[in-house]
Amino acid sequence: MDTVNECYDLARRCVDLSYSGKLLMQSDLDVVSAKFDRHTQNLSGIVSSGILTYGSAIVVSKPGLGACRDDMKFYVRDLLTRLKIGGKDMKRQTLVVLNEIMVEDEKYVKIVVEIDGSIPLLVNFLDSPEMEIQEESIKVVLVIAGFDSYKGVLIGAGIFAPLIRVLECGSELGKEGAARCLQKLTENSDNAWSVSAHGGVTALLKICASGDCRGELIGLACGVLKNLAGVEEIKRFMVEEGAVLTFIKLVRSKDEVLQINSIELLQILAFGDASVRQMIIREGGIRALVRVLDPKWSLLLEN
Repeated sequence: MDTVNECYDLARRCVDLSYSGKLLMQSDLDVVSAKFDRHTQNLSGIVSSGILTYGSAIVVSKPGLGACRDDMKFYVRDLLTRLKIGGKDMKRQTLVVLNEIMVEDEKYVKIVVEIDGSIPLLVNFLDSPEMEIQEESIKVVLVIAGFDSYKGVLIGAGIFAPLIRVLECGSELGKEGAARCLQKLTENSDNAWSVSAHGGVTALLKICASGDCRGELIGLACGVLKNLAGVEEIKRFMVEEGAVLTFIKLVRSKDEVLQINSIELLQILAFGDASVRQMIIREGGIRALVRVLDPKWSLLLEN
């Protein structure tokens, strides 16, 4: 309807000769034409999916336990179509349902991955300006990232850049989901360079240094950084970005999980690097570590 209204407005301006200039009008017409192309593609997808011919069903019910694969696949196709053409509320609700069925039955995960265009569609939702849609889409890709055999599909769809954008600009819940997903995708230092190339190391360190983030998010960010630090060049970059001082401050945290994470990261950074060990000493790292071991002994040192 918005596109139709936009066409009506352009037509009225042409008739009234009230447009600002021919070049601007041509640009506006090109934009509207592109919108019609997208609508045509969406309608084509609906027709090819078979939804309009499957018993003329408008609402497809979730298959029961023991349903055949064809019924499950048709149900997933219906959900994906709703994601393509639905409004904000329909998209959010559909993502919730998609997450639920994949958690309940991993056969749905395989079906989603195998349907052409499904993964790029889900990855695109990570950049949605609607926070609820962004958060729900992260939950869906997080389930998929939990399967080693499907990680490559997510990576091939370019998931790292939008995940890191969520870390930079998303909601607290979205950031936590993005960090969990990155942690799964970077296990054993896999894909570390891809994360680093999109500014992931800087974004994660910023979360660790922030006093505004919740402890759970900081802990997740530390988990990703531990995976990335297995690459020597990235470890050096972390040091250059001020990671030593950031982790020493976290050692002083009252949160035991953050203390453990930051101590492990300091150990990784210092391993085999005398200059980093000296930096830790200069920045008060030894005192902070002693305080964790024995707060009373730390107090004696201060006196």
